[in-house]
Amino acid sequence: MLKEIATVFRFEFVQQFRKKSFLISTIIIAVLIALGVCLPVICAPLFTGADSGFGGTSSGILSGLSAGDDESGHVLPGGVVFEDESLRISLPFADDQIYADEDALEKAIQNGDISIGFVIRDVTHMKTIYASFGINSSTEEANQLSELLRQVAIAQKLEPYGVSAADYQDMESTVIDNETVVLGKDTTSQYIAGLLFVILVYLVILLNGQIVSTSIAREKDNRTMELLITTVRPDALILGKVFALLAVIVITLGLYLACAAVPYELLHTSYPAIVTQVLNLLFSVSQLGIYILYFFIGLVLYMFLYAALGSTVSRVEDVSSALTPLMLFVIIGYFLAFMQMSGMNNSALNAVSWFPFFSILMMPIRYANDTIGFAGLMASAAIDILCAGFMAWVSIRIYRWGSLNYGNKPGLSSVLKAVFPKK
Repeated sequence: MLKEIATVFRFEFVQQFRKKSFLISTIIIAVLIALGVCLPVICAPLFTGADSGFGGTSSGILSGLSAGDDESGHVLPGGVVFEDESLRISLPFADDQIYADEDALEKAIQNGDISIGFVIRDVTHMKTIYASFGINSSTEEANQLSELLRQVAIAQKLEPYGVSAADYQDMESTVIDNETVVLGKDTTSQYIAGLLFVILVYLVILLNGQIVSTSIAREKDNRTMELLITTVRPDALILGKVFALLAVIVITLGLYLACAAVPYELLHTSYPAIVTQVLNLLFSVSQLGIYILYFFIGLVLYMFLYAALGSTVSRVEDVSSALTPLMLFVIIGYFLAFMQMSGMNNSALNAVSWFPFFSILMMPIRYANDTIGFAGLMASAAIDILCAGFMAWVSIRIYRWGSLNYGNKPGLSSVLKAVFPKK
C-alpha cells in the first residue's frame, strides 16, 4: 500500500512541476513578492520627506507673516479681494494677486488668468469663487485660507487679555505624553494579518481544489482510470494524488516565503522606522503559528473532499456542478470570517465557528480578536483534525465507488447512499 502511494505521489508531483503554466505563474509571483519586499527601501524618501505644504499650521500667521509669503516661502494660489485691508499683511498673497474689487476678480477668473479667487470680507467671513467645479475639484486652497483666518481671529481675540501670538503658538504646540498599555491583545494590529490569512486560504482551497477535481474527472473521461485501478488500488490513488498536491502547495508557499524572507533579512535595516513598526505589530510569531496550523488542517480537509467529488462525475464538464455544495461551504466560511474581523461577536457566530468547515477560517480570527482562549483554540483544532481524518476516510470510500461508476452524474445523496448502504 505504501509503495503504491509513493509511486502515485512521485508521478503526480513531477507532473505538476512539468506544467509550464504552473512554473511561469510561480516564478512571476515569486519575483513580485521579492520586489514588494524591496519596495519600502525604494520608496524610503516618501516616508522621510518633510511636509512642504501650507497645510493648517498656525506658526506662519502667528509669527507675523510678511505680505504675500509665509515661513516656507509659499503663497496661496489664485486672486484675492480684501474688504478688510487690515488682514492683508496676515495672509500669504503676493501683490500681483490682489484685485481692486469682486468684479475685477470674477473677470480675471472668466478670462482664465486664475482658476480660483477669494473675497475676504473680515476675519470670520470669506467667499470662494471657482472658474468651474466638478466631482474631482479640490477645496484644499479654500480650506487652507479658512484655517489661516481662524488662527488670525483667535489671535485677535486673545490680544486684549495679554496673550501674545508666541504664547498662543506655544500653547498649541503642547504635546501630551500618553503611555498606552494593553493588558490583553492589541487586536487592531492583527486585522491585516487576519485578512491576508482568510484571502490566502480561500484562494488556495478554491484554485487547488478545482485542479485535483478536474484531474480526477479527466482520468475518468479519457478512461485512464480504468488502466490505473488495474495496477494501483483506488485508496492509494487518492492518497497519492492528494499528498502530492499538498506537497506542491507547501513547496510553492515555502518558495514565496523565502522570496520575502531573504530580501527582508538583507534590507530590513534600511526600512523606514514606521514600516518596521507596522510589520512588528502585524506579524507575531505565535499568531503566525496558529494561522499555519489551521491553514494545513483546512487544506487536508477540503482537498480530500474535492478529490472525492471529482471522482463522482464521468465528464470534465460536470466538475463545476459537482463541486457547488463544497464551494458554498468555502464561500460561507469566507464571509463569516469577514464578519468576525469587522468586530461582530455574538453567541450565534461563535457557535458556528466550531463547525469544522468554517472553523479553519474563523477560529484563528477569534483568537486574534481575543474572543477565545488558547485552550479553546486547541480544542477546536483537535476537532478539526478528527473531522479531517474522518472526511479523508469518507473521501476514500467515495473515490473507490466513483472510480468504477460511469454514466450520468449522480446527486450527492445518491452517492452517500451508494457508499454507505443500509444493512
